[in-house]
Amino acid sequence: MKKLIALTLLLCTLALMFSSCSNYVTIEKPTDANFEYWLLDSPNKKSFTYIDGIGYLSNNYEPIINEDGSLCAPQEYVSYWFENYPFWEVGIDKIMCINITDPNVSVWGLTINSTKEEFVDKLSKMGFYVYDPGQSRCRAKYENIVIDFYYNEKIRIDYDVISIVNTIYFGQIAYN
Repeated sequence: MKKLIALTLLLCTLALMFSSCSNYVTIEKPTDANFEYWLLDSPNKKSFTYIDGIGYLSNNYEPIINEDGSLCAPQEYVSYWFENYPFWEVGIDKIMCINITDPNVSVWGLTINSTKEEFVDKLSKMGFYVYDPGQSRCRAKYENIVIDFYYNEKIRIDYDVISIVNTIYFGQIAYN
């Protein structure tokens, strides 16, 4: 019983610590984004089709069924990764990552067919720190939002919880 009380107190303390954290940023869903959900939305993930290595396939896309009955993503899709949002909302799954491979899907006027120059120009003007980490991609960061642009392949938008945890535990300010 004492262990249960101690664990409950620890979880409450962590929840209070995280809820008072002011070093995280959210960005509203862009008005031109033509897909269902945005970062930190919490739709019922049971209504999506899970595909190993891809995440939860947007309901606008049909999975491909292989001969062995396994599922794989179509060539063009939008998928979501859910995670249990940091401790202040224990048990609530939220979208923490969006992957876009469909060239008809845009966000901030960018698609997978945009040029590196368009990506850099648009996100730099929005206040993102943009750089090239190699591996045929360009990365943009703004506080805890990370966007990877894989040329003609994929746009990946992440809500980086690790930067929040580092800020709280180590006193670091994320991505400065």
